Amino acid sequence: MKHVIMILLAMLFLFSCKKDENQPEPQPTPEEPAFNLALEVGNYWVYNHYRIDSGHIEVPMNRMDCTWVDRDTTINNFNYVILENEGHLLNPDKNKIVRDSAGYLVNNSGEIFFSSTNFTDTLYRFTTYYSDETVLYELTAKMEKPDQPVEVDAGSFEVLNFKSTISFTQDMGGGTTQYLNAYYADSVGLVMDTYKMVSTTSYYERRLVRFYASE
Repeated sequence: MKHVIMILLAMLFLFSCKKDENQPEPQPTPEEPAFNLALEVGNYWVYNHYRIDSGHIEVPMNRMDCTWVDRDTTINNFNYVILENEGHLLNPDKNKIVRDSAGYLVNNSGEIFFSSTNFTDTLYRFTTYYSDETVLYELTAKMEKPDQPVEVDAGSFEVLNFKSTISFTQDMGGGTTQYLNAYYADSVGLVMDTYKMVSTTSYYERRLVRFYASE
């Protein structure tokens, strides 16, 4: 069975799947310098979208989207912020509820989508199934430190990457192993991320054009 499936891993958290348990709990590491995820109310980020084909040729999509920190909320005595988005290709009006937990970006379900300190553990894992309960793919995500800065319209940024590896049980057209990246810069937030259709070798990048992050 071949489906055209869109996968996105970044700030949007739009997965519909069965999540695996036993993900590591955020642990404070005071010896590490603080990494500011820029989650203050009023902060915003504007992105341009590009398609990157199999020959690494960039094609501007003439599409922009904007994410902003809309307001605070409290859930189970924890303080969160609500991220709103307008213009993204996938569910642009879906909001996201997140908090900074000792250098981890955590949503209101306790799922981890970034860490500034943990480069060892698998921080996120889930498995997606066909309707007959056979496995379609497993996704695992870990942090990495890129050697080079990320260059986008908004500038050049030293980043940390929340890198996801997607392992398929069969080739859907884009290969049995695929990758997604979400690059974060200190005191800026999400600088660039990737998303793709699993049935193609091309992928898409959202690149930061401009932003406001209060000090």
